[in-house]
Amino acid sequence: MTGIEAGKTWSRIGPEVAPTSSAASGVWTIQEYSENQGAGTWPNPVVAWLGVFDASFYTSAPYYPGSCCDDQNNVFITSRGTVASGYSGGAVSKVNSSGVMTNTMFQAAADYYGGLGIRDVVFDATDNSLFASGMQNRPTNARNRIGVIKLNEGLTTLAWQIDNNSPGQVQDYSYLGKNGIGVGTSYFNIIGEEYSSSGYKVILAFGNKSDGARYGTPREFMNTSSSVSVISCGCVMAPSQVGYGLARISGDVYLYRGGSDGDSTQTRRTDSQKMRPWDIKNKGTSEQVIVGGYGTDGTSNSRVFIVVLNTASKVISWQKQISLQSTPAAPNGANNYQPSIAVDSSENVYVAWEERINSGNYTANVAKYNTSGTLQWVRSLRCTSSTVRFSEEPSLSVSSDDAFVYLYTQDTPNAQAFLLQLTSDGAGSGATMTLGGHSFILETPSHQNAAGTLDSFSSTSSTGTYNQSGSTAVSTTVNGYTADTVNYLTKAAY
Repeated sequence: MTGIEAGKTWSRIGPEVAPTSSAASGVWTIQEYSENQGAGTWPNPVVAWLGVFDASFYTSAPYYPGSCCDDQNNVFITSRGTVASGYSGGAVSKVNSSGVMTNTMFQAAADYYGGLGIRDVVFDATDNSLFASGMQNRPTNARNRIGVIKLNEGLTTLAWQIDNNSPGQVQDYSYLGKNGIGVGTSYFNIIGEEYSSSGYKVILAFGNKSDGARYGTPREFMNTSSSVSVISCGCVMAPSQVGYGLARISGDVYLYRGGSDGDSTQTRRTDSQKMRPWDIKNKGTSEQVIVGGYGTDGTSNSRVFIVVLNTASKVISWQKQISLQSTPAAPNGANNYQPSIAVDSSENVYVAWEERINSGNYTANVAKYNTSGTLQWVRSLRCTSSTVRFSEEPSLSVSSDDAFVYLYTQDTPNAQAFLLQLTSDGAGSGATMTLGGHSFILETPSHQNAAGTLDSFSSTSSTGTYNQSGSTAVSTTVNGYTADTVNYLTKAAY
């Protein structure tokens, strides 16, 4: 029978009959009849895989912080580290659904001012491009900035990079781990933390997708005292081209709105559960965002939070807290602990996090909720060796056909990263894999799942005051980007 594959329907032809032997050689034939006697659907086989990424183009231990998927079922992963020139550089790599890394664009010769430590990346389907953000070196005044680059989907061409050595940079920031990027129809937005003599600020800024030039006036929020730091932040561009950001400052969580029309507001929520928002995604085409973060359950227990927030009414639609253990061990580097979220086309929500279990080993975990917040499944990738430690900063993305979920997490002690492909139904539990000399098990773990507080944000408003002239793009040769087709990913199927 030809044309049989996962997802296709089958039908039984005629009554059930026994095969008849055509020869003593053991070749069998089956009679076929014209009428249909039954029907069904061929099941999805488990064809997922685990890959280890060894980015040998770096000269020191790199970091692996971000990922996204395009509309062709490819996944893109980011990395940053010291390159051959001796300065900080970054890379974006493309991996197809079969687990083959086909292309990488990296800074082989980053210069003193232009080295970009890429953190976040988003795909833009309107012109098949990738936008990536991260910390860009600017040592002339000892303050780094957020840099932004635009790459083609094939990772062969750098369209532009924001010139951070110019006073016309999109925005001036200080901290690499506290920035993010979103993309809309005509503009992109970035968020980050800035420090000045008057205190810490959250900046929400916009740029034109065509050339990277700043659009409108960046919004400056929360000019706090110098003793109060912005603990966490993230941003997204809504379908209406309104930029939304969230940040935790001291005991409160703030929601920022920065419209490309010049409107800007901030609202505040006093949060007893100490949520630290890190990742924000759109929930379909509505004015809802989904937030992933780390906090407590009102006591001292660490929890991963998933919050669905209606940005128009500023009301939380649903909130969940999840962990593997009832009293989970505090994650290493709690201030940097950054759970990740992803949303599929049916508005199912996925969340990824790292957790150290009681045995001392680390697990990389993924949970799926339906659009109403009902938990569908939880899966854990566990290494049998305690020498492998999954990152507290995983990244999560969903393929364009909703068939696969990708968990991207680094192994800090061994200076490598893992990319796990899961089927969207969580198939494959119990599978074992051997990779890089270590054994891995995909498990269905016991877990704690609870509803969070459904509180709202207040109507406190503030107008941004930050002004800066338009930015420029630099030539592709200045910062030494190189296209590479080497497959740096070693794969093991399960």
